[in-house]
Amino acid sequence: MKNLLLLLGIVSLAGFVFFRGGSDSNGVRNHDRITTISSGESVNFEDHFGDDWTVFEFGADWLAACRQLGPQLEALVVKLDDVRLCKINIKSWGSDVARQHSIKSIPQLVLYDGTTLVAQGTREVLLQLAAKTVLPLLLAE
Repeated sequence: MKNLLLLLGIVSLAGFVFFRGGSDSNGVRNHDRITTISSGESVNFEDHFGDDWTVFEFGADWLAACRQLGPQLEALVVKLDDVRLCKINIKSWGSDVARQHSIKSIPQLVLYDGTTLVAQGTREVLLQLAAKTVLPLLLAE
């Protein structure tokens, strides 16, 4: 529970910095840099790499923590020009994608810069996103 509160705090801080002027009333799920790439079936990360940072978000609609993190993460990605979000709904613990990537807990994030693994684990990825985005903005003010 302590880790979940820390994660939500980091995402909230990022949201505060980026959304001082309000939020997108149209929703962010239709954004071109946010894609659902799996609903339980196996997926290869390599098929979704780009030149920018790519965040792979493992989650499930039935888990409250995923329902809380998902929209905040989507809103953050919309504000970043060089980050893409690939959403993976594991559906169940026995799904092909959960077994393929040895998912033991969700939400789970994995971050790549191009084809290079930068961070693995929800807390670690959010800290990397914060370091890349929020800290330079705070230092500039």
